[in-house]
Amino acid sequence: MDAYQAGKDAYNLGEFDKARVALERAARIVPKAPGPHRYLAATAAAQKRWQRCLDHAADYVVRAEEGSRYLGNIRELHARCRRELGRPRFTGTLDDGAGALAVVSNVDGTSIKVNDLSYGATPLAPRVLAPGEVRVEASATGYLTDMRRATIVPGLVTDVVIELVKDPDYEAAPAPTVAPRVEEIPDIGWVAFRTGADNYAVIVDGKRVTLDDDGRWQGASGVHQVRIEAAGYEPWERRVRVVKGQNRSVEVQLVPAGERAAGRRTGWIALGVATAFTGVGIAFDALEANAREEAQDIFDREISRPVTGATGDVLPIRTREEMNDASDRARRNATISGVAYGLAAVSLGVSLYYLVENRQETRRGVSVPVTVVPVEDPAGGGAVGAAAVLQGEIDW
Repeated sequence: MDAYQAGKDAYNLGEFDKARVALERAARIVPKAPGPHRYLAATAAAQKRWQRCLDHAADYVVRAEEGSRYLGNIRELHARCRRELGRPRFTGTLDDGAGALAVVSNVDGTSIKVNDLSYGATPLAPRVLAPGEVRVEASATGYLTDMRRATIVPGLVTDVVIELVKDPDYEAAPAPTVAPRVEEIPDIGWVAFRTGADNYAVIVDGKRVTLDDDGRWQGASGVHQVRIEAAGYEPWERRVRVVKGQNRSVEVQLVPAGERAAGRRTGWIALGVATAFTGVGIAFDALEANAREEAQDIFDREISRPVTGATGDVLPIRTREEMNDASDRARRNATISGVAYGLAAVSLGVSLYYLVENRQETRRGVSVPVTVVPVEDPAGGGAVGAAAVLQGEIDW
């Protein structure tokens, strides 16, 4: 492809306008070729044409073969161009070929539905979705509803930018003379439990509850003691907070029955081994001290022995070999003591790992940080306020 090569050469020489013309021509000649779009994305970034950078980066990912060595670089370039445009930041990870969707609007608080499911209000932070086409519906009071279609690209965040138009027939309602609408929302919330098990029972505050068709439990706002039981698994129990007007999802890690019991047994055995090695270390510490004291006594006694011909009782002569033997025993016992303490430390580390990793799934819990989230009208009227919510189950 002469146009493609000419575009690459011009890009490498910093002649970006010339590169763009040649690369666009190459892309028209062979529409399915990924190469021109890679260089077009880089050229757009060099010229600070950030949206074109995003478009060409997505075009490259769609056309590139799986495992292409340039995919990582293009995804980093795509993320940089999003930052330059001030798009909502994505802090998660995109695994197993997933993509993500973010939505911004000229009207803050615009209600967003994706494939007829409510996803919250703008600015909508990136949500992980399966690759493919999605339908995005945006609505706000006093504006015409906007419908867009977007394609979720693997490994990238797809941004949908919506410009709502004011509804010419809309007449603002008179100021309410009653309490704000948010106060009319029932004091209830919904929690879905993601367990991975086919059949499980949910017990809340000691009573078994029934889930709705979407697998959610509806309960009064506040903290509840929740227990999940499933055949063949250890019970799972946590304190879970229900927030007024909010849908929440809690990930439940069910562990096969007996699996953690075996791990705990290993932990206790390792703790016993650590205790035994500690005892050995202490014993050889004492032997080392005795041997070292014996060697010092021999040395002190012999250098202070009376000269030849002195009268009186004289202690038996101790030889240098005996002193050296005591010193050798002291060093040997010190080495054994150090090795024993080292093995005790390793065994203690193994014990702590197994005991903590295999602790009971039934735990009481403590508080975790608070996040402010939008409150949705159960009747489908969109966001009507905000509330504080604890993210995830309350754990220790």
